[in-house]
Amino acid sequence: MATKEEMLNAILAKQAPEIVAPEIDETLPDVTKVRRGDTVSVYTYNRDGLTTYLNKPFTGEITRVYEEYVSGDYRTKFEVKDGAQTRQFMVGSQKIAAIKLVTGRPEFDETKIPSSIDSFKKTAKKKSYYVVTFDIDQRDADCIKVSSRQDGELNVEELIKLAILEHYDDLSAYDGAWFNLGPLQDFLEFYLYGFFYEPCNRFKIDGISITGYDAKNDKFYNLPIPSLKDLGITNIDDAYEHYFNVEGEDEDED
Repeated sequence: MATKEEMLNAILAKQAPEIVAPEIDETLPDVTKVRRGDTVSVYTYNRDGLTTYLNKPFTGEITRVYEEYVSGDYRTKFEVKDGAQTRQFMVGSQKIAAIKLVTGRPEFDETKIPSSIDSFKKTAKKKSYYVVTFDIDQRDADCIKVSSRQDGELNVEELIKLAILEHYDDLSAYDGAWFNLGPLQDFLEFYLYGFFYEPCNRFKIDGISITGYDAKNDKFYNLPIPSLKDLGITNIDDAYEHYFNVEGEDEDED
């Protein structure tokens, strides 16, 4: 049978819980090391002159553990969050009466890791693409290869333009540099995604090749640039002016 004092405390706990002096729950284990993710109850002291009171515990999840320079030394601090309220504490502080572990954070369980990489694979939708590669002789430097990937399928007009570009030194407008071949330089830099050479730089395209993937037939392919003859081009100047929209020189006005 409960004593008179226990009955009184039970009644007071229902009517005004804050009146009942809290007690440290010794059924819970002491925290020897604060860890982010643990749920703890932190008991603190409230000193009023010579009298020391035990405050109600603050229970919540440890959301942050960090070091802070205090009084000439680094001390461990931690933050405990209970709903919208967050409080900071310092390990070893005389204000702390006890730190009790309510629940530990979930331990790392290696068995939950998928045993096969296949579980991470996602099937990508097949898309056609092609890669145009240029063999370039920089004249005063080493030969280099530059390339770019383009989405989709190569069309006939683009193939003709690449054939003209490969044989640009057969154009009557070619003077050993790129001064009069602006459209071809723009076409080259389209594949190289921007600026490549100043027009005055002397370099030579030794060859162009194409590799790609045909999604419709699920096949990879190599496509060497065909000769002008195979494309039915008998006059490269006419083809150049037609496909690159090169305007003729303006006639002098009288």
